[in-house]
Formats: sequence, structure tokens, C-alpha cells
Amino acid sequence: LVEAVCPRHLFEDINRAPRVVESADAFIRELLLGDHLDDVVVLPRGVELLGLSEPQALPSWFPPALDGAPTVLEFLRRLDRPTLETHKAALEYIDDWGMQREALPR
Repeated sequence: LVEAVCPRHLFEDINRAPRVVESADAFIRELLLGDHLDDVVVLPRGVELLGLSEPQALPSWFPPALDGAPTVLEFLRRLDRPTLETHKAALEYIDDWGMQREALPR
């Protein structure tokens, strides 16, 4: 599952690999007590394991923009201007040479 959202070479790099936890308790403990600044913590089936529904976990504009979007860039292109203007974020990625890059929505 994690391989679907994280390139394999990063997943295998212990310094950049997401931290995968197996239970809701472990996820909550990691968020509250763990050293996870600038790290990714993944709880597979997290919405379900935390007893949430999709509407509770995601803002209403998110699922329609995500549905069928083949790339992050396409997802961003589907967002309307008011949505983009109410959120500040940077989109970062690791290129083929292991360098961190930033891409901004246009």
C-alpha cells in the first residue's frame, strides 16, 4: 500500500522511508509522543481504524478533486481558486537523483 504513494527507492532508504504503524493506538502514540517532525507516519486503513468516515476525515472539496486524478498536479488543477486561496502549502518531491524539489500549483 505504501509503495503506491511513495517511490520504492525512498521507501527502502531508512532515512527517508515513511514510518508505518499497525494500530490506531500506535498511531496516536506516535503523533503525541514520537519524534516525527518532517517525517511521514502512515497508518494503513487509518480512517477505518480510527473510527472515522471519509466526510469526517476529509474536507468536502477534497474527494471530487481527487477522484480519478492520475497525478498530484492534476489534483491541484481541479481545485477552484477560492479553495487554493484558503490553503497555504508547498508541494515537494524527491527527484530521480534524490534531491528535494518544490513544485507550486499554477
